[in-house]
Amino acid sequence: MISDANSIRKSFRHIPQLETDRLILRKILVSDARDMYEYSKNPETSRYLLWDPHPSLFYTRFFIRHLQRKYAKGQFFDWALIEKQSKKMIGTCGFTEIYEDSLSCEVGYVLSPRFHRRGLAPEALRCVLQYGFETLGLKKASGRIMADNAASRKVLLRFGFWEDATRDEEILKNGKMQKIQTYSLLREEFSGR
Repeated sequence: MISDANSIRKSFRHIPQLETDRLILRKILVSDARDMYEYSKNPETSRYLLWDPHPSLFYTRFFIRHLQRKYAKGQFFDWALIEKQSKKMIGTCGFTEIYEDSLSCEVGYVLSPRFHRRGLAPEALRCVLQYGFETLGLKKASGRIMADNAASRKVLLRFGFWEDATRDEEILKNGKMQKIQTYSLLREEFSGR
């Protein structure tokens, strides 16, 4: 178990490859640009996220190059989700932030709408949570979702996340205020369901 603040960030400079039954979780590469653009240009993908659809393949390539610099500094903690069968990048999953002082994290995931309702988001999240709790020694994971995002709420509840009402907030998305709900899970509550 790592559980040392400096070592946690350093471990993401060379992000480890993880694997599930149907997915490979690995570093996002510039060669993933076409696959990422394919789902990131779709407004449905970012409907409940803070970013807007990618306007071009050029933008996606630029974004991935930016991520490479963040990986190198230990400032980016997301894995590309590669579907084993098709070998396509179909989304990302990881830690949107790691808080070393409290050994806690915020998890996040995005999946191409073409791959929704197949159980792939929970499969990826289970793997990431297991890595966070067992390998990194994190004590708590949180997930923040827009209140209307029933599918994401269902994924979090499946793992035993509970609503942390003390951290509700609002953000502006597409000219409209959106309520953000925070869900939390302690390491001892995680069973890998």
